[in-house]
Amino acid sequence: MDAIHCPITGEKIISIGANGVRKRENYAEVWFKLSDGSRMRVAMSKNAKAQLKESDADEVYRKIKQGWTEAIQSKVLPAKQKTAQLSNIDKLTFSKVETRAGILIDKKQRDGTK
Repeated sequence: MDAIHCPITGEKIISIGANGVRKRENYAEVWFKLSDGSRMRVAMSKNAKAQLKESDADEVYRKIKQGWTEAIQSKVLPAKQKTAQLSNIDKLTFSKVETRAGILIDKKQRDGTK
């Protein structure tokens, strides 16, 4: 049986087995609002979500970008296309971490940027 773990605490939050994918009781999710206007859903444990700090969010985002970079680098693509995709990832940042209940982290508000 495979599993997906919380990127902050390491707790198992999703089990993947013969019967499909099953979210565990400690499963939670947040949305990262990206600089291109899109949103990225991130699964994490309820404990991590409840105590999420900006430094945690920065680390989670760094790990996700690293995973994207590794995935692109492993693709068989023309060099020009691979370079363009990697450049696009490097440009992305996140400005907010949100839940259905509201905003957890707002970097723009803290920095005074728009």
